[in-house]
Order: sequence, then C-alpha cells, then structure tokens
Amino acid sequence: MMKSGQISISRFNEGLTVFKPDYYLNRGKKVISDLLDKGITNSSLVDLTDKLYQGGIFKRVFVENTDYAHQYITASDMVKAQPLDNAKNISVKYTPWVDEMTLRDKQILMSCAGTVGNTTLVNDSFSGCIGSLYVFKRI
Repeated sequence: MMKSGQISISRFNEGLTVFKPDYYLNRGKKVISDLLDKGITNSSLVDLTDKLYQGGIFKRVFVENTDYAHQYITASDMVKAQPLDNAKNISVKYTPWVDEMTLRDKQILMSCAGTVGNTTLVNDSFSGCIGSLYVFKRI
C-alpha cells in the first residue's frame, strides 16, 4: 500500500536525504517528534531501569514429556489472557540460562519481535515459565 501525506519541511532537518514515506509518515515517529516539539523529554529504556535482560540465542529443543520440560512462551503468547494455553514444552536438558530466562512475578516484559513494544506484567498465572529470546525483561 502506498503512503501519502503532508509533512513539515522542518522534518528534513533530521538528516535523512532520501524521500522514504515509511520514515516520514511513520505514526510512532510522528508521536515522538510531536512530544519532543512540546518539550517532553525522551529517555531510552536502558535509562529507566537497573537491568534489562534478553535471552541468549540457542537451539530450542521442544519435547512432549512435561516431566523433562519447562513451559515456554513467546512474545505473542505473553499478551494473551491465558499465556500458557499455547505454551510449548522446552527441554530441561538442552536449555541454557534457565534462571535468567525464567519469568518472575511483577517483571515487566516487552516484545522485541513481531509487534515490537507490546508490554505486559508477569503475574502468578505464568510466573515460573521460560520466556522466549524475543522478550525483554525489566528486572
């Protein structure tokens, strides 16, 4: 789908010298730009927390037998009303960094794949399961 719209000439001062509609007509970018124009400060996520964690990259091995598995949720599962309804069983034996990847009650999660930026708060309904490497945790 082709985008069209009007932009202020001042937007070209952002340093991009090529006309890219996805850049200039991006709704999120416009909201941020409007907030900055109003003097509202912008902070990086890393500046707002003591520690961020993103799971490491490894080969995920899924198993049928729940005796040898941790429940594993993805970034798309974390925003569902019942995140564990679609949880897979990831191997206990072949999963590194289990402690770091375990979701704990009251952690804030943010997706970094699919719909980037979806957030949710871990509650007791899925606390203790393993979060995918596409989920940032604010610790």
